[in-house]
Amino acid sequence: MVWSQYFQIKNFGGLFAVGSDLPITVLNNRIKPIVGVHFFGDLLDGSVNFPKLPSGAYFGLSYLFFWLTSGFSYRVVFILFFSLALLLCAFSLRRWLSIVSKENKGIVYALHFSYPFVFAADRGQMSLLTGYLLALGLSYLVTQESSTKRVSLGQAILGAAFSMKIYLVFTAFAFEKIWSFKQWRALLISFFVFICSTPLIFVLLGGSLSALNTKSELYLREDYFRGTLFQNTSLRALLFHLKRMGIDQVAQIFEIMFLNYSMFYIFYALFLAILLKSKLLQRPEQLLALSILSISIVPIAAVYAQTLVCAVALVSLTEVTAGSKMRQYLYWLVIIVTTLPLNIPVFPARNGGPEIYSQSFLTPLVQHLYVVILGGLVVVQYCKKKLSNSVVLYGAK
Repeated sequence: MVWSQYFQIKNFGGLFAVGSDLPITVLNNRIKPIVGVHFFGDLLDGSVNFPKLPSGAYFGLSYLFFWLTSGFSYRVVFILFFSLALLLCAFSLRRWLSIVSKENKGIVYALHFSYPFVFAADRGQMSLLTGYLLALGLSYLVTQESSTKRVSLGQAILGAAFSMKIYLVFTAFAFEKIWSFKQWRALLISFFVFICSTPLIFVLLGGSLSALNTKSELYLREDYFRGTLFQNTSLRALLFHLKRMGIDQVAQIFEIMFLNYSMFYIFYALFLAILLKSKLLQRPEQLLALSILSISIVPIAAVYAQTLVCAVALVSLTEVTAGSKMRQYLYWLVIIVTTLPLNIPVFPARNGGPEIYSQSFLTPLVQHLYVVILGGLVVVQYCKKKLSNSVVLYGAK
């Protein structure tokens, strides 16, 4: 697999990106491949196009990385990027191995080197650093640290991670009293400092803020969406597949959702987020469900976005689970489906569309079924509680 990925045009079984990963924003004769025919394209895109960054996908700490390395050759940037990734991975592993029980240490390794992280490394994606930063930051919050400095360090690390991929902020709603500046000041200050540094550096270097709109326009293009559908794990990819598979009446409903994805997603996410804040759910369940909703904010979420799910799954290794066995099995089913490389055709091409692959169909299907099931569970338990209270009051009378 490694040989076919880095030294041939076609890779083995399509586990990673198909064909050359040279970005369209980079001329073919400007940069030589790092390994074989492989460029680690996303890292190359950000490095070569700084400070213009036409993709507009880099903010906060990731933007600072490209700024600080802008004077180096791409090979040096590549070495620095992966050196930083290895350091963050090592620190995160050390922390989690020290706080989990012996029987869970294998799962710690499995999550740190799971398929989404390998995919992010293969693309040279900032999600690699973001995932390890999230894992490291969460390790300081799941334990009862006696040192306030350690808690503040964990919050500052989380703020840096959120600044790199802004959509991850949605996950913070799982934290208790996240709106409290006194309790979360280290996280909030870290996030806003890194975020504010991006437009400041961008303008000082002579960049035009209008260039940041290019990526959003690219995401909305139908041809780009279809071209990336092979490994798109977002909710929009799932809706696209369901629309093609459904009968006429059902297809019309999904057609409306697909064309107005942003509005549909806002109502969908906010409604479920309110339900997920219920105390009837455990924190690992809330984190997992909100991380799934975070990934689907954008219409195109490649496999590397799932590093968020792998990072928050580590929290469940330290929490005392009081829920039912069925809820625990369902939780780990989502993690397994997320972390396995399931790029196999499920349905043949139909209705003029591409083949349906499991990565863009089964993964978001299982994940969002989990979110909806948790929301339904909260509604059912709430209704039972109200009914029980009504019976008690009626009996008292």
